[in-house]
Amino acid sequence: MRGPFSYELDEPNICVLDYAAWRVADGEWHDPSEVLQIEEALAEQYQIPMRSGQMVQPWVTSSAPESPATRLELRYSFHVQVLPETPVEIMMESPTQFSIQMNGQLISVPRQTEWFIDPCFRRVPLPSDVFKLGINEIILTCDFRSGDDLESIYLLGGFGVSLQGRHASLTKLPPQLAAIDITLQGLPFYSGKLRYFLPAGDHGQVVLPGIGAACVTFRSSDQSYVRQVPWEPFQADLADAGDAEGMLIAELSLTRRNTFGPLHLMPREQDWIGPETFRTKGEAWSDDYQLFPAGLLTEPEIHI
Repeated sequence: MRGPFSYELDEPNICVLDYAAWRVADGEWHDPSEVLQIEEALAEQYQIPMRSGQMVQPWVTSSAPESPATRLELRYSFHVQVLPETPVEIMMESPTQFSIQMNGQLISVPRQTEWFIDPCFRRVPLPSDVFKLGINEIILTCDFRSGDDLESIYLLGGFGVSLQGRHASLTKLPPQLAAIDITLQGLPFYSGKLRYFLPAGDHGQVVLPGIGAACVTFRSSDQSYVRQVPWEPFQADLADAGDAEGMLIAELSLTRRNTFGPLHLMPREQDWIGPETFRTKGEAWSDDYQLFPAGLLTEPEIHI
């Protein structure tokens, strides 16, 4: 069965921004670094204990005297090839901790913010006129002290994402998806559900021989047939699933790895993931993103 195929995203697309230029107390700007590496540099400079799997939980130390704060600015940059046609939001942790500016415009943080994926991630709407073609900058400013955490930020919206190394550009979403890795088709960081509309007919079985996903749910377009398949073989009987137009929906539930990482760990395949794997160095680190292939990776097959 040859693509490309019509498709539907269950969630907004995501652009990860995890590199930032930074400065403290109106000093000189440092070159862009991965945000956890910035946190490490600040911890070393100001003798702040690093977060780890062995750290004391925050509520244990909440009664300790507050440490001195230093003014910190983080400047996240990305490129815009095509201006977004639908609303875009920033997703971040603790947005009220920061003053947020984009392209020189102060961004208002609502008193009540909605969450996405997890309650710790809050959504901050961006004005439609704040984007411009070319380089765009988001500057976060805070009073940084012991106990504060620095994290990646994320753009959410109906855009596509193109990567050149670790540099991201906002583009248009593709009109259809081929049966190859979606990280190469404008969706490098997307991790929600992804529905492919397959013109499969009504005879035999449709088989997905190669996918990058946690599981597959096959559906008829009228939802009269729903079959969840958590492991190989990923297949559905078209005599049961096919509709009058011979259309079958293959809904792939992706994993969150390409959104939350670790995104720079080498090698990509690991026996386990823990706090240490987000802070690797040397040969265990890659500046470029180490993404797992996702979506339909090979053409669907019809078996008669």
